[in-house]
Amino acid sequence: MGVIDKVYDYTDASGKVLFYVVRIRLQDGKTFRQCRPAHAAQREPVVMGVLDQDKHVLYRLPEVVAAIAEHRPVIVVEGEKDADNLAALGYCATTCSMGAGKWHDACSAQLRDADVYVMGDNDEPGREHAKTVAEALMETAASVHLCDICAICPTLPPKGDISDALAMTPEGLQAQMVNDVLKAAQPCVLTPALKLARAQKLYNDCVRGYGAKNCCIVQYTQDNPEGKQLTTFIALPTRIVERDDGVNVEKSFIVDGWARGGRQLPTVEIPASKFAGLSWITEKWDFAANLAPGNTVRDRVRFIVVEVGARSAAHERVYAHTGWRRIDGKWAYLYQGGAIGADGVSVDLGAGLSSYTLECDSSDGRSASDVAMDQWILRQALPDSIYVPLISAVYLAPLREFLGQAGFIPGFALYLLGTTGTRKSTAAALALSFFGSFNAKSLPASFNDTSNYIRKKAFLLKDAPIVVDDYHPETSLVERRRMESTAQALARAFGDGAERGRMRSDLGLQESMPPRSIAIISGEDMPNIGESGQARFYVVNINRGDIEPGAALSEAQQLARNGTLRRIMRGYIEYIRAHADELPDLLARRYVELRAQATKDIIQAHGRAPETVAHLMLGYELMFKYMRDIDAVDDETAASELQSAWRTLITSSREQSREAADERPTQLYLRAIAEMLQARIVRVKDLNNIDSSDNVKDFIGYKDSSHYYLIPGVAYRYVCKLYADQGSAFPLGERALYKALREYGLLIPGGDGKSTRVKRIGTNTARYITIPLKAIDGDKGPEQLSFVNVTGHDPDNPYENGGTNET
Repeated sequence: MGVIDKVYDYTDASGKVLFYVVRIRLQDGKTFRQCRPAHAAQREPVVMGVLDQDKHVLYRLPEVVAAIAEHRPVIVVEGEKDADNLAALGYCATTCSMGAGKWHDACSAQLRDADVYVMGDNDEPGREHAKTVAEALMETAASVHLCDICAICPTLPPKGDISDALAMTPEGLQAQMVNDVLKAAQPCVLTPALKLARAQKLYNDCVRGYGAKNCCIVQYTQDNPEGKQLTTFIALPTRIVERDDGVNVEKSFIVDGWARGGRQLPTVEIPASKFAGLSWITEKWDFAANLAPGNTVRDRVRFIVVEVGARSAAHERVYAHTGWRRIDGKWAYLYQGGAIGADGVSVDLGAGLSSYTLECDSSDGRSASDVAMDQWILRQALPDSIYVPLISAVYLAPLREFLGQAGFIPGFALYLLGTTGTRKSTAAALALSFFGSFNAKSLPASFNDTSNYIRKKAFLLKDAPIVVDDYHPETSLVERRRMESTAQALARAFGDGAERGRMRSDLGLQESMPPRSIAIISGEDMPNIGESGQARFYVVNINRGDIEPGAALSEAQQLARNGTLRRIMRGYIEYIRAHADELPDLLARRYVELRAQATKDIIQAHGRAPETVAHLMLGYELMFKYMRDIDAVDDETAASELQSAWRTLITSSREQSREAADERPTQLYLRAIAEMLQARIVRVKDLNNIDSSDNVKDFIGYKDSSHYYLIPGVAYRYVCKLYADQGSAFPLGERALYKALREYGLLIPGGDGKSTRVKRIGTNTARYITIPLKAIDGDKGPEQLSFVNVTGHDPDNPYENGGTNET
């Protein structure tokens, strides 16, 4: 008889043992027997005869049921040993009892809606068994793939199986080998003839009294046993697709169809909300599909199609966004076509975003450290003033989810400013190539797109960068205002992380869809969106000659094309994933420290400037934390690079603050008054030489040796007209303007606290806006910014004095 070598339990879905398969070791090999215990309390195998119908169960059935519910793949192998070995690596694997040639319809039914990968042994019976199983599963499984172990393990001996392949693979690489086998698996597709036969069989078996004849739905009655024709087609729902964008889940049905006579109709996708009305039949299939006349035909057709769909349609969840998502309790980073941290995940970003993929070739055997070192080519191709903020934004993007959990979501957009031909788009494309396959001609958005279109993409591109390219001067006033409106909307959206609220048709509130990406905008000019709008941009000035064509730039672009930059980002994301649970607290503490230091270093800047510097520095800091973790840099190099990056970001931010001060509404107002006085568009009377009889045209007020006394409404109206004539609008209302002038010490208020002062001139007493003469005639006075030293040693640099204090 031989010796019992191994006993495998076959249970029902609840775990109750139904029978055993016993592997018996013989002198000349092995054999298997199906057995049951003689007594409930004992495991004394008794050989069974033919299995009862209810005992045709898959091996490890409870795990199979759980995997299907969790949308994890199920691997079908030829033997229990193979299934156990795969399960030990964390996969869901199963088989049928007694191996090749013993597959039963009941096993297929247990894999309904599963994503199945079939692995046969390396011999002809094994390949035939795998093919038989795959064909049997085509009617029930959500998807079926045939695996070729030899494609990944070419030295697998004849009759070898996945267990042999695992034994031939070093222990630490076994899971990767299995993943490679699954990735290389070929999808099984039903032939048109098999599809049609399956569809008609489902109609004939589904509901008594209904069926399919000559590819038409028919109803059988006592009065009409031959069948009354209800349609000129049959429809087969194959998939129920739930598209999840992180806020909304949209459901649709994928439907195959055949016209009378067997002609296949196009596969169509129907929104669930439109399915019941059946108006989609002629909309999608034209005159090839029609309903028979009758008051209740539509209801009967809907009934039978839905009943068939309940049996034929597999459920499929498709994620429609990038970035972090908890799947089965674990963090995963989604990208077009897959995810880091989760297997078997379907991601479809839709039109225009399919280039956001992190798939890359890692078969060259290079270490993560060696690959990461390639990034320094970008440092050679770009000057620090461009490289540091650009790479900081790239490495900040995957941190956005965890900063959001901490309550510190980035509120800015990087703005690459340079004239045409300075290679702004080239730099942006290099940055974006860490997250996909891009070049300067294939960026995801531009100012030719509508604001809503860009913001929808920015919502879907969660925890990833989005590039909005090419803000450019326009000779058309209408087009210029459209682009300015788009720029204003983007500045508010990315700066505030908010989206305009909307109502549904039923008067309920729609879920908002704010931007969830880090924005990189390029432009030849700064949009005229006011001080507040521009404060939401971190401006990177790109001058001619900053980015020169040459060996370094060409090599950097090659790294983008061959996927090396994506490979670096994959490693970084895997590093973040390993620390995901601790990141929110760590990032919050470090952000507060960096923001406080930046506030000290950028005097009188807009309140957003220190926040932006802190966020960018977090991205740069985490990049070096990862680089040190994989031994791509040493501590000394990291410390030096962080010191340099801080100086670069602070210097650029100070320069932007200086430029922004000149564009404040207060300065715009004073500059407009000065220009109109110089051009004699308006006039003031000199109190030191006044002629009361002199009627001055375009009169706006008075001046003496120390102050201007402007008539409030008149002066404001002339300023607004000047900007309107230039095709723009003055950004502040009259009261807000006077408040701002007071805050910056440019307006002397009245003794009663009002913005205007009472002054008697000649025989008339009136209220005027009192402004120091030097504020209009030249010196900015109290509003002039002061800055700390921008070169040399900075004792306040948080990365100097030997310590980085980083996360």
